[in-house]
Amino acid sequence: MKNNTLKLFDKLVIALMGLFPFYSACNDEPREMYGTPSADYLVKGRVTDSTTRAPLEHIRVVLHESSENDYGRRDTVYSDNLGAYAIEFSTFPMDVQAFDMIAEDVDGAANGGTYAPLETTATVLESDWDRTNAGNWKVGKATVVKDIKLTK
Repeated sequence: MKNNTLKLFDKLVIALMGLFPFYSACNDEPREMYGTPSADYLVKGRVTDSTTRAPLEHIRVVLHESSENDYGRRDTVYSDNLGAYAIEFSTFPMDVQAFDMIAEDVDGAANGGTYAPLETTATVLESDWDRTNAGNWKVGKATVVKDIKLTK
């Protein structure tokens, strides 16, 4: 009698343990994932003369992440004949993302005069985000339009 009771109890415990994984898989808790979150960024705009509004060609635009350390991303592009520039990159998304920028006239008087360098900041706003292709670790793509006006 005692042996039959133990066998019945063992079967009951095994049956309950067999159902346990199904109950634990039905919760809405987030799962742990491996990897690093990333976001795509596009910072673009036009470089123009502040008084005539004429486009400026061959202006060096340097962008770097605003951070306390000096190891942030740095990208350099030059404006084209329409004054347009564009910098595309992927990096770790932050709650407040800002990029320091410096625009410098590197060709001197070749484009109609010598222009003073300008330091500015491109800040990513919530309205700049396109989250249509966002996934588990991909936050989306932010496009920031930052026009730069240089003075002679």
